[in-house]
Amino acid sequence: MLHLNSSGDAACLYVSKLAPGVTFEAVQRIVHVSRQRNSILGIRGALVFDSRRFGQLLVGPQVAVATLASRITQDARHTAMCWLHAGPALPLAAVTDWRSGYCGTADLDAVLGAAERAGGEAAVQAFLDLVNGAMTE
Repeated sequence: MLHLNSSGDAACLYVSKLAPGVTFEAVQRIVHVSRQRNSILGIRGALVFDSRRFGQLLVGPQVAVATLASRITQDARHTAMCWLHAGPALPLAAVTDWRSGYCGTADLDAVLGAAERAGGEAAVQAFLDLVNGAMTE
């Protein structure tokens, strides 16, 4: 599923819906655990939440990214998992840390639209634009 880029890192991007009945406290827990786990695993990228959907870019060692992606896929707090990108070399050297925040519904719609129009690399760029411009910590 994942391909290495020139730095030996893998990258994947997904958007998912918050499962029915999952509370905001659970979302806060996801963010808290992600901050700790991703730091330990050497994962960079970002997790955003628009009050009903998650968007997350994971960049890091191939095994760590693949393991985390598998874990997220099995997490019952997520539904309608849509993997927008898993793979080949991307200009992700600027992704130097991991962060989280909130965004508007239109922001994740733009990421999904970019994937639909131009594919996974365009979705990654739209997500990076979101993270670097519109996201609030």
